[in-house]
Amino acid sequence: MPIVTVSRQYASGGGPIAELVAQRLGAVLLDRELIHEVAVRLGLPEEVVSEHDERGESVVARLVGALRLSYPDASAPPDLLDQPGDVPDLSNRAYVQVIEQVIQEAARQEDVVIAGRGSQFVLRNHPRALHVHVYKAFDQRVQAVMAEQETGRSDAERLVRDYDAARGRYARHFYHADWRAAEHYHLLINSGSFEREVAADLIVAAARSRG
Repeated sequence: MPIVTVSRQYASGGGPIAELVAQRLGAVLLDRELIHEVAVRLGLPEEVVSEHDERGESVVARLVGALRLSYPDASAPPDLLDQPGDVPDLSNRAYVQVIEQVIQEAARQEDVVIAGRGSQFVLRNHPRALHVHVYKAFDQRVQAVMAEQETGRSDAERLVRDYDAARGRYARHFYHADWRAAEHYHLLINSGSFEREVAADLIVAAARSRG
């Protein structure tokens, strides 16, 4: 069975689709579990390395704060922080290195569906990997955020733009890639045109044919 990576636009429903795919393939879903493992390896509380931090604005700020408590005589541990200039919110390579390590180990050991976190780039040359990108029209995603979070349109638009922009910065900074480019994926799914179950079925069929 191939490895499946699921890149997704914010509020596209890609997370629940990835969960359905894992269930139907009998594979491990690496999403929240990935965050837990990263937190363990960094020796930090799980909430510091939460799944919501893929937005890119808070994980490093909180991570640096926690690390400075452990290293009161220095601004940061040696070789842990860098300053990339225009991407200060994604300056901690330790976080990314551990994410990559967990993804690579999972791909070697078991059938797995990996939700986001640059997994399509980490495993770009993996012979069994199926890379999927889930997208949806901007207005549909805004409507979804308004309904799910009971917020106004302007706030919902800002959230969608902010999350998408942060994922774009992450891919550009660490992988020198445009995460939206079709060339990085075997399958593109417009979740605004299919029910989640149908989208999951399409991915499962592609995964099984590749396997």
